[in-house]
Amino acid sequence: MQEARGMSATAAPLQRVEQRRAIILTIVFFIFGLSVILSFDFGETPPGFRPDAGTTIVFGGLVAGIIYAATRQTPRGQRMCPACGRAIPMDSLLCPHCGLRLP
Repeated sequence: MQEARGMSATAAPLQRVEQRRAIILTIVFFIFGLSVILSFDFGETPPGFRPDAGTTIVFGGLVAGIIYAATRQTPRGQRMCPACGRAIPMDSLLCPHCGLRLP
């Protein structure tokens, strides 16, 4: 059915991988942006950053970086399928998830 709409068999898994990456990046930027907003003191006249703003922003950036790095790792002894983006055993000739023949 996907091929009837002009999509190859590997296009749908690749689209899922790209959606997952976009969601992860959205979460990372949300966490970092939230740390910047939380470090701002809106009650002051004029509004400005709180005294601990630097620590809050650095901590938010660290948390966002850890989340990003943790989602990018491939388990040891495995590689990524170029079609579906899932982790597969290093010695596989076929991807067990999408069936792509690997070099």
